[in-house]
Amino acid sequence: MRPVCNLSLRLTILTLACACLTPVQALANNTTISFMTGTFSGQGTFDLFPGATSPDGQWMFDISTTVVEGQTQGSLSCGNGICVFNGFAPIAGGTASGDLYRWNGSSFDPFAAFTGWVTTGTVDKTEVYAGGVLTQYNYQYNYGFAGYWSNQWHTSGSVYGWNIWDGNGSPGPGGSLFDITTQTPEPGTIFLVASGLLGLARLNRKGKNF
Repeated sequence: MRPVCNLSLRLTILTLACACLTPVQALANNTTISFMTGTFSGQGTFDLFPGATSPDGQWMFDISTTVVEGQTQGSLSCGNGICVFNGFAPIAGGTASGDLYRWNGSSFDPFAAFTGWVTTGTVDKTEVYAGGVLTQYNYQYNYGFAGYWSNQWHTSGSVYGWNIWDGNGSPGPGGSLFDITTQTPEPGTIFLVASGLLGLARLNRKGKNF
């Protein structure tokens, strides 16, 4: 009886291993959350805030990111007392967070929280100096991010952000475009993991009878 039990155990472990690998390949087959998929305008360089609402007004969500910049590289050219710097900095990482709310008839209630990470990207920089003083700048951010909501939804996408100051008045907060896709977990994957765990539990009970 033991060889049969060992074979069943190996098959169950193999099933669990396949289940663990499946989500990476199954994202394309997940159900897409339409109101959280598309291009959304941000209120700042790194913020989709105060939030985007679903067409029926029943959902609202926001996402904020922080980026970690690497060392800036570029060149400075000067003439007639004006110096212009053109360069870029790699984005080495960062974090992402957010909240999802659902309308209860009179207000929005918290529904899920988002935790994610920033992938690689770049920041293109142009700076203008007059007499050694920064008088104008134009920063263009391009990077990706991904993460999970506490209800197991998955969001990934890219961000184009800008922060521009023309030297008049106070520098503004800039703006951004979030191009995102949000999907639910793969139902087949959840079933596969549950089946594997159930199989291990049964084998464990049978093993006590040997």
